[in-house]
Formats: sequence, C-alpha cells, structure tokens
Amino acid sequence: MNLKIPVLSLFLSCVPVIGAHAAIVQFDDRSVFEANAGAVTLQDFEGFAAEVDAFEDAAFDFGDFSAFNGPNAFSGGDIGVPPAGGNFGSTNVIIGATFISAAVFELTFDSPISAIGFDAGELADQRSDRIIFDNAAGDVLTVFDPVDQLRFWGFISDTPFTTLTISQIGFSSGGGDGDGFTIDNLAYAVVPEPSTGLLFASGLAMLAARRRQGSQRRPTKGRSARAAKSPFEPGYARGSMRPSVHGWILSRGLDRGSRP
Repeated sequence: MNLKIPVLSLFLSCVPVIGAHAAIVQFDDRSVFEANAGAVTLQDFEGFAAEVDAFEDAAFDFGDFSAFNGPNAFSGGDIGVPPAGGNFGSTNVIIGATFISAAVFELTFDSPISAIGFDAGELADQRSDRIIFDNAAGDVLTVFDPVDQLRFWGFISDTPFTTLTISQIGFSSGGGDGDGFTIDNLAYAVVPEPSTGLLFASGLAMLAARRRQGSQRRPTKGRSARAAKSPFEPGYARGSMRPSVHGWILSRGLDRGSRP
C-alpha cells in the first residue's frame, strides 16, 4: 500500500553520516527523517502476496520501484512473513541477503528520488555493508551494527539518485559471510518535476518580453542629425519625405519647355 505523507521541512537534525561524502545525511529516527525529507511515499508491502524468490536473480516491480537480489543460499529475494528477528508487527516484508563479492540487494526507482528510509531487521548486524547511491557524487557509505536489532535507516542526498545498492564487504568476530535482513515501511521522496503551470507562465513571460522588444522604436538607417528639409523645398513632393521626380527636374532647370 502506498501512502502519501506530506510533512514540513524543519532545521536539519540528524545522526552524523558514516562515510567520506557530506552529500548524504544519515538518520536513525523516522520522524526526524520525514521532517527533513519533505513529502514522502510509504510502501508497507501489505498489498503483495507472499512469494518465495519473488526478486531473486530477477527484478520484481512494486509500482514506483523494483527490487532485485542476486542468487543466494538464504531467503534473499522473498516477499513474506518476517522471520524471527525481523518482525515489525506487519504481515509482509521484503527479505534481502548479501555476500562478500557475491549477491547484492538493489532498489531501483522509476523516477529520481532525494531521500529513502526504511525499517530493517538485522541489517549490517556484526557485518560491514556498503550502501551505494548512483547520484552525481557516486556516494558510498560503510555501515556496521554491532548487535542484531530492529532499527530505522534513513538517507537524504543533496543530488537525486534512482538506485540504492547494499553489498557486504566484511564482518566482525561474531558475524560471517552472508548478511540476511528484512525491510519494511519503505519511505521515499520523489524529486518533483516542473509543473505545467510554471512552464506555461514562463512561456507567456518570454513572449511578452519579445513583444516589448519588438515594439520599441528603432532608429532609421542613414538619417542625419540635421533637421530635415521642408517638403516645400525643391526635390521633395508635398506630403512626402521622398524626393519627387518632378521636383528633381525643376531644381536643375530641366522641366518641360526649358532649354539647355
């Protein structure tokens, strides 16, 4: 089920980011994340039937985004009832599994987004994972959770991205190769497109500006700064600033009946 949640932007209050780039801000509190992310859409996966291997080695379309999990020996790629340690009080979750130099978990959105947040069970528990964003900076965060727990993970990027990838790169003495986790209540903020009304107003403004420029009086080529001759002077026809042939002839004494 997708739910639109409008929220107001507040002053940024967050947990320090774990990583080398300041382009990504990380949150561990959903309310603070949503206050800074703007309007978000919520997917709780309740509208999808449980399915084993729904997105293992093949993308599964959830509407605004698709999920993909590489081949694995765990339940990575399933839609279903959360296992022990991954229950958020809901019926359905999506289950991911990553391995060192092997399976990865990906969420790919149809439109660019600027923020993503979700509840996760046992993500990066005693394991080191990388969260990779395909934004302009190519930001990569290294995350580690020393205990098995249910918690919120939220990220806001200062440049849009469409794909978030989770991969495992190591583990502590209590972990191992293979990070299985659940994700639920996924919130994301789609980057708004320019509105039709705004584009129309911009077009009208440009048209008005061009019309004003075209209506401005332009100086006539070749006009002298001196005062123009009277139209009664020889060489000019009455009511016209252009010389008449008759006046030109009179000025030279060449009118009909005259002799050289």
